[in-house]
Amino acid sequence: MSARRSRAPLLPLALLLSAAPVAAHPAMSQVEMARMLGSWYAIHRESSQAAIPADAAVDTIIAGAYDRAQFDADHDPDTYVDTLTIYQGEVVLWKWHFGAHSTTSGKPEDPQAGLLWDHGLTSTEPEFSRPFNDVGDFPFFCAVDQTIMRGTVRVVPAVSALPASGRIGFLANPFPNPSTGDMSFRVGLREAGRARAEVWDARGRLIATLLDDVMAAGSHPVSWNGETKGGARARAGVYFVSVRLPGFEGRRRFVLDR
Repeated sequence: MSARRSRAPLLPLALLLSAAPVAAHPAMSQVEMARMLGSWYAIHRESSQAAIPADAAVDTIIAGAYDRAQFDADHDPDTYVDTLTIYQGEVVLWKWHFGAHSTTSGKPEDPQAGLLWDHGLTSTEPEFSRPFNDVGDFPFFCAVDQTIMRGTVRVVPAVSALPASGRIGFLANPFPNPSTGDMSFRVGLREAGRARAEVWDARGRLIATLLDDVMAAGSHPVSWNGETKGGARARAGVYFVSVRLPGFEGRRRFVLDR
């Protein structure tokens, strides 16, 4: 985790941003959002971006998804507070879509907010990646939309550290990656239950449903032939496999290279 650093205490947002009107987000222009974000970083130190390979991220959280004040990790616009579950040691990518936002660790009312990371997400700084090497829950929020935009990264022990009988989630990541067509992976269930696996594109559109059935506990292979739900060949680009199992939700990133 990042080393501790001295920082100014958090101030109430109304005082911090007194130069700009505090309005409901739908009424705010992108200029107003950018002004508010600039005021935040006038007294808070922005985290530097670590040197992380572009394809290292296993999950992506969209900031300003659906042109709203919203973080999105599950492709569902109706869930405003998403919890993203990853394995220890994996990398999460926050990606800008609309407006001016930040990803700031902790909660707004916590005096240690922003201690682990604090980075803007704008059209000029559209991405921020961070590895999570410790197990636990890591809440985060947006400095501009503090009461609306919140989420949590939940880090569970790596699969290799779990007992064989208790393996859950992705037991094997999408392979090959990049792929020119077919792709496969493997999921594990600790107990019988409904399993759902889907492919989404980078814009949050459902491309294909790979699995939606009640499955027995254990390890199960899942594959994709590179076709959309309409039967057409999917275009080259970045995609995400989303998996929902009893006790687990997660995603994996892969590239389709035609």
